[in-house]
Amino acid sequence: MNKVLLLLISLMLLCVSAQQVEAQTKSDDNRPKVGLSLSGGGAKGVIHIGVLKVLERAGIPVDIVTGTSMGGLIGGLYSMGYTPMQIDSIVRAQDWMFLLSDQEYSERQTLDDREMKNTYFFSRGVSAKSKEKAAKAGVLRGKNLATLFYRLTKGYRDSIDFNTLPRPFACAATDVISDTEYDFHSGHLAQALRATMAIPAAFAPVRKGNMILADGGMKNNYPADLAKEMGADYIIGVRFLGDEPDPDKVTSTFDMVGLYIGMSTGNKIEENMAMTDLLMMVDPRPYGTISFTTEAVDTLIRRGEEAAMAHWDELMELKSKLGLPPDYKVQPVAHQEMEPMNAATPVKEFRFEGINKYDERFIRGKYHLKKASSIDINTAEQIASTLRGDFLYDDIDYQLNYEGKQVALFTAGTHQTARFHVGGRFDNEEMAAINLRMDVPMRVKKPFAMSFSLRLGRRVKAKAELIHQSFYSTKGRLSYEYGYNDISLYYRGDKMGNGTFNYHAVDYSVVEFHFHKFDFRLGAKWEYYHVGDMLTNIHYDEVRNLTSVANERNYSYYARTRFNTENDWYFPTRGSFFKAGFAFYTDNMATYNDHIGFSAADAVFRTSIPLGSRLAVQPSLFGRLLFGTDIHRVQGNLIGGNFFGRYLAQQMPFPGIGHAEVAENAFVAAQLKAQLQVIKNGYFVAKVAAAQQDDHLKDIMSAHTMWGTEVGAAYQTLLGPISADLGWSNRTKELFFYLSLGHTF
Repeated sequence: MNKVLLLLISLMLLCVSAQQVEAQTKSDDNRPKVGLSLSGGGAKGVIHIGVLKVLERAGIPVDIVTGTSMGGLIGGLYSMGYTPMQIDSIVRAQDWMFLLSDQEYSERQTLDDREMKNTYFFSRGVSAKSKEKAAKAGVLRGKNLATLFYRLTKGYRDSIDFNTLPRPFACAATDVISDTEYDFHSGHLAQALRATMAIPAAFAPVRKGNMILADGGMKNNYPADLAKEMGADYIIGVRFLGDEPDPDKVTSTFDMVGLYIGMSTGNKIEENMAMTDLLMMVDPRPYGTISFTTEAVDTLIRRGEEAAMAHWDELMELKSKLGLPPDYKVQPVAHQEMEPMNAATPVKEFRFEGINKYDERFIRGKYHLKKASSIDINTAEQIASTLRGDFLYDDIDYQLNYEGKQVALFTAGTHQTARFHVGGRFDNEEMAAINLRMDVPMRVKKPFAMSFSLRLGRRVKAKAELIHQSFYSTKGRLSYEYGYNDISLYYRGDKMGNGTFNYHAVDYSVVEFHFHKFDFRLGAKWEYYHVGDMLTNIHYDEVRNLTSVANERNYSYYARTRFNTENDWYFPTRGSFFKAGFAFYTDNMATYNDHIGFSAADAVFRTSIPLGSRLAVQPSLFGRLLFGTDIHRVQGNLIGGNFFGRYLAQQMPFPGIGHAEVAENAFVAAQLKAQLQVIKNGYFVAKVAAAQQDDHLKDIMSAHTMWGTEVGAAYQTLLGPISADLGWSNRTKELFFYLSLGHTF
């Protein structure tokens, strides 16, 4: 009996619950519609996340969402069904400085790619098609944002009506051709999000038909009117204090855009504010458009919550007007999540548009697409990276389930004729130097490319390379290099003299293996040194086992390898670096001066150990060993300077020595570096090192120990580090001061 009674009671409760749900559904269908309008503002837009949290806490349903720029992104995510907590997690998980750049993901970069990135501060592709140039007006293509939007819009990648989203959505963009507002109510959602955030002069705009679309903030930075047009009966809006035009606050491109937006949209913003029923004005200061630090995001989201909580009574009043009970809770409108990079999509066909047949053939072979029955985003990104990096295509887009037909479509907007890179540096020794490079793809059956580089300064270097790509992460390379060097050499702190020489080299890498963190090269090299008035003041008998000055011609066979897991090129706090090489020198491809040739072996190993959030230490070992007799001076060991290869390729840095100091045939050193981050991108650095050297390796430990120390400060900039260092060494017994700005090359 008790069981029967319990069953009847349970059935009654279920019926009551069903009736309540049905009544609530009918109430939702019949009640007035609430629109939410979110303004643009870059990083300030994360304030919207805090507001959304409070709206759901208060039980305020949102039926229509409109937004511009970052407001468009946050609003678009909410419209798809992401919860405020999900959006919070997504925003915090991103590396926004990376997303707001065109850098390749580090896991897809070879060490050569990373070196390029940290050698040149500006890179730009050039196309012969002027129409396509116009469509790319902007410093950045926004490819990393596009990848993020693709992952976020899982399930909504086809062309759709945005009114069919779980919450109807619209966002504003600007057609820069007609200088008019364009509102996205349909189309590809990822494209709409990319267009509404295309900040002029910073990001390349989005082409749609005959329109070129950029940031909607230029025409409608607070699109409450869109919410009204879409049927909203009540409008809740979020704007930011401090957005009023102020010419005195213009210090960057983003500030200039903000000033223009404020001046050009003032009247429309006032009209849209007037139609807003509940307007939340939030103060983001001192944070601005690109304040994506952890501290800034935490603070801005909290301020959004605080601002919304200040309107709690008004929210409760609105809830009453909607006819909702006090305990009404907002239910999820859909289940939405970001697609993992390794999520497989079934594919029956791989299709390429705008990509020539030779490059397509290479891609199909390299990534084994003929046998593939699925593809994930990570592989798609690798294909796009190869097309951008090796074949100089721009604007690579892909759809992994094109029109729902299990077709993976890759589309290239532009095939560049060349890509230019520019680097520069200043220091108090060489004064100024500039580094230029041009990469040119070759339109032939085999994947070849040409590269030309030029270094101008006290040291001059010109280089031409012919590079062959392979399916299996390998390359073949033939290069010619010319160099001119004006150098002063020292020995035990005393100046030996000045010298100039011209350098010619032909290098053939028989095979090169390039992976993410490792590379290996095996090849042969011809070198010719034409020596001018080099070292006229030297007493040759003081420098043992080195020949006197003369022209030098040699043939060498070499093997070189690198391994790098460091998390930063200049200021690593974790990871390790290893580089080693061996070369055998001859003058007739077999012997040297009628006897066996001489050889050189070099290596460097360092590892970074974090000691807290700001302090890291970096122990390292390095050295170079020469074996044999009649070793020409141009192949002898050199030390000094702040980085490897300062004047000659074999030169090794040593604290406290700034000039090029001649070292003995066997040289090994140990160094300990401490690095303290005092401000964002600002560091104090201290180094101490000790070295042993001798003409013969067997006697190296009995030689006099050389040591040096150095302290300095550095700041990382877009042009490369700016640093000032002061050092002393018992080798030179004098203070050394070094000031530099820019990348090392």
